[in-house]
Amino acid sequence: SGLVGDVEGASQEFANQAEVAAVTEHYKHAAQSDLARIMQHGREEQGKYGQLKAVLDPIVGICICLNTLVIFLRLEYDGYQTAVQLGIEDPGLWPDMGNFFIFTQHFFCAVFLLELILRLALLKWTYFYSTDWEILNVIDFVIVLAACIDLYVIRHLSLGQQSDLVIVRIVTMARTIR
Repeated sequence: SGLVGDVEGASQEFANQAEVAAVTEHYKHAAQSDLARIMQHGREEQGKYGQLKAVLDPIVGICICLNTLVIFLRLEYDGYQTAVQLGIEDPGLWPDMGNFFIFTQHFFCAVFLLELILRLALLKWTYFYSTDWEILNVIDFVIVLAACIDLYVIRHLSLGQQSDLVIVRIVTMARTIR
């Protein structure tokens, strides 16, 4: 009777192990299926981002180069304005350039902010840590944020005085290298 009980217990334990193995196999396949679905969704999102990136990168690259050129022109204009104040240059050689620089500042700030919003909307927080270039993404984020704060907050708080965050200009020019 002890041997029969042991055999029955062993067969019951074997049946339980078989059930556990079957359930484990079921969940393993379900998990693999879920993982495959998640990975497919990720590939689809990367595909969308890849398509956007293929269009956005050249446009933004051109805007960065143009913005750098405008910054250099602005430095020349500032030098000219100083020369006019010192009486070295005659006024009127750069008419309405002040308005041009204000317009271009707002334009490029809007373009770069839109770019940042698009990338963050598609990539979410992976924008900051998913690539080999994540430090440059963080720097881009900081540059755009600083430019917007300078242009739309600090200048209004300083009641019309020139606030110019010179470091924003320098780092914006450094984006050209990227």
